[in-house]
Amino acid sequence: FDAAGNIYTISQGQAVLRVYAPGGHTLATTTSLGTFSITEVTPTPPAPPLDLTTYINSVTRTGNDLTLSVTSRLGIPTTLALQRTNNLAAGPWTTMVNTPAATWSIAGEPPNYTIRALNAFTTENGYFYRVKRN
Repeated sequence: FDAAGNIYTISQGQAVLRVYAPGGHTLATTTSLGTFSITEVTPTPPAPPLDLTTYINSVTRTGNDLTLSVTSRLGIPTTLALQRTNNLAAGPWTTMVNTPAATWSIAGEPPNYTIRALNAFTTENGYFYRVKRN
């Protein structure tokens, strides 16, 4: 054994030197005075995976206007889009654009946003809405 707890073996037939370390996470330090120390080191755990899902936290209707409270951990407001469909099962989902009939806006700071869609509810439509990342 050496000072770090390693075991050394030598094979006569193959002339191989093998070193077996005790394992674990340690820091070995040798000073200029010749002293030697071993310190157990706890490794930093990996960061949890980032949840990239966009969540709608609340939906509020005021007259014909729709307000959504959204959490999106990745991106800035310009990476989010408001989409709608009148057939939830079959789609298609249409990305809303700023038009006089249905103006929408995104405000807030990551990861929390507020999305407003003006005139989202009128007598001739029955739409389902979602927020998607571009």
